[in-house]
Amino acid sequence: MDSVKRLFLPPDFGSYQKNQKARILYISSLPTLFAGIGIGILDWRAGFHALALSLFLMSAASVYALWSMHRGKLALPGFLLPFSALIVQTINMLGDGSLPEPAVLIYPLLIIFASMLLGKWAALIFTGLCAVSQMIVFWIGFNGEESFSTLLFILLPIAIAGGLLWVVMDVLDRNMDRVRSSEERWRSLVENAPVTIVNTDRHGVIQFVNRSDNYDANSMIGRPLLDFVRDTNYKRALVSSRNVLKTGQSDSYEAVGRNAQGQDIHYSVSVGPIFDYAGKVNGLTFIILDITEKKRVEEQILKLNAELERLVEERTAQLETSNQELASFSYSISHDLRTPLRAIDGFSLALLDDYADVIDEQGQDYLRRVRSASQRMGILMDELLRLASITRRQPQKQNFDLSALANSIAHDFRRNDPQRAVEITIQPNLLIYGDKSLLHMALEDLFSNAWKFTADKEPARIEFGCQEIEAKLIYFVCDNGLGFDMQYVDKLFQPFQHLHDRSELAGSGIGLAIVQRVIQKHGGEIWAEAQLGQGATIFFTLPDG
Repeated sequence: MDSVKRLFLPPDFGSYQKNQKARILYISSLPTLFAGIGIGILDWRAGFHALALSLFLMSAASVYALWSMHRGKLALPGFLLPFSALIVQTINMLGDGSLPEPAVLIYPLLIIFASMLLGKWAALIFTGLCAVSQMIVFWIGFNGEESFSTLLFILLPIAIAGGLLWVVMDVLDRNMDRVRSSEERWRSLVENAPVTIVNTDRHGVIQFVNRSDNYDANSMIGRPLLDFVRDTNYKRALVSSRNVLKTGQSDSYEAVGRNAQGQDIHYSVSVGPIFDYAGKVNGLTFIILDITEKKRVEEQILKLNAELERLVEERTAQLETSNQELASFSYSISHDLRTPLRAIDGFSLALLDDYADVIDEQGQDYLRRVRSASQRMGILMDELLRLASITRRQPQKQNFDLSALANSIAHDFRRNDPQRAVEITIQPNLLIYGDKSLLHMALEDLFSNAWKFTADKEPARIEFGCQEIEAKLIYFVCDNGLGFDMQYVDKLFQPFQHLHDRSELAGSGIGLAIVQRVIQKHGGEIWAEAQLGQGATIFFTLPDG
């Protein structure tokens, strides 16, 4: 039974194009075989022996075609079958002794049939054979009774049909070559892709697999994809497949499987629809990526982040403890030293007042220097206390007018030093959100520096304002005073740093460090630009403002 069944089924030639030709040849050979034998017997009984023999020959060609295809041959039977039909047509027309129009139409059909089996060159070959057949019929069968124009009338459609068919087949072959080339490129890309790609039909049966790490890809084809899904992932995979089939929208999920060594493998699964020509979903594409290494790295990152957070918390706690200890130490030192400093200053003043007639001029000068040093030390301690208090203080923010605060500070400087003629310009209506007392200290220190460094300028100018650069508000305090060399700008905001001679300009060297600390408490930045002898500008930002 199997051998009989195989006889009536075309073999697989391993190529879509060859399989299509084999099907056409099979579909043509089987009816030709039985029709040739049956009609041949009838013609033989009717006395048409030549026609009957040609029909038996065509049946024999059909048998040979079936036999040859099962031995992997396709070209020779593809030629013999239409050629035997051409012989039958020629003998039939010779027997009729005329040129009936319906019979003439068989020639273009033979050309088309041969082209479908053998390709575009068969169109030219069978056009020539059909033309020879017609000339044989014309010269032998009709003995010149038909005019030459009749022959041309018959040959012209054959030539046109053959030529047009050759052109069409040539275009089709070129297009097929491009399609095959494109398919090969995509197949190569898919088969060498570092992911597993699976195509299924609507029922989840696997139609294509490019690769599989745990299974033989060929053995998977024809089996349901869910047969290869673990129980823990079954429900999620089933729901995802149904949703994509229903909505036509892609979906993705993660799954866990086991490799051949029994180790857990993490997968990322993307499910996409396959549409038919009508736009309906008739299958699914699964792209499966091994993300085990990614998961391992993510777990390591989470562990490292947790460890880093723990270290940061410990370090933050240590810094807070250190800051508290430093603040307590600064406060304690300042208070513990304040009493002896007052004693030094007080007894020095008493000596100058009560024993001026006993102490000579040089001794009095020494005492005045002791008093000056102790007073500077007291100022420095006050600044240290102020810096320490700012360090441990959290900003208490509110909305207020920074321009009004600047005007108040400028008014105080004019009142305390009325003989100075200083042009102070303050931009109005600078509304911000910040700690008013902290920003008061910062602006006061900035105005103090500007006031101090413009002492020898006439006219002295100080400006406070704001400008917007790249959607960022930048505040500034500008003066036309001594300025400084920009090569020392890194020292400007460091405590106890002096960019000018201390004997010329008094100061603790902590003011700008306090300003920087206040701005940082508000989440802002501070920097400076200056030119020696031309003045300086301090810029700062207040992001929360």
